Amino acid sequence: MIGLITLFAFGLWLWVAGLLARALTRLLGLRLLGILLYPFIAAIPFADEAIGRWQFHQLCESEAKVWVASNIKNITAAREGISALSDRSGFIFPIREQAASYVDAETGKPFYSFKAFHTPGGFVMRSGLNLGNSTSCWPEHWTSRENGFDIDEMLKRGKDLASMKENDRG
Repeated sequence: MIGLITLFAFGLWLWVAGLLARALTRLLGLRLLGILLYPFIAAIPFADEAIGRWQFHQLCESEAKVWVASNIKNITAAREGISALSDRSGFIFPIREQAASYVDAETGKPFYSFKAFHTPGGFVMRSGLNLGNSTSCWPEHWTSRENGFDIDEMLKRGKDLASMKENDRG
């Protein structure tokens, strides 16, 4: 059903773009202008998508990174560090940054962090064409196993370590 609604809306927009191009051609009195205006007017709802996708790709290439400390083999227990979702500004469509870090449970020093980005897309996509989904970019080889360690096991040991410290106090 969403496909039929999308096709109807797209067809309606093409019709409206034709009317606008014809009206501007009559207003300005230049027949050739209408031929040039129609594709430009028809593309307006998608302009933010093209520019925004380029911006999103550039952001992902430059900032979607993973960092692993060189002493990772010496770390046995971990706990979650700072993890946050924040809105980025200065882009043509909304982009959210997801940053996460993990710290050594014994020293409190960070040893693993990454950044990823998410966007629902441009005007047309946010209007329902993407069905509420978003596009994401993650750094290459961002999971702990791809980097040679098991963060889940390290977090479990970190909880056990915290429990032992709590029991020693009590």
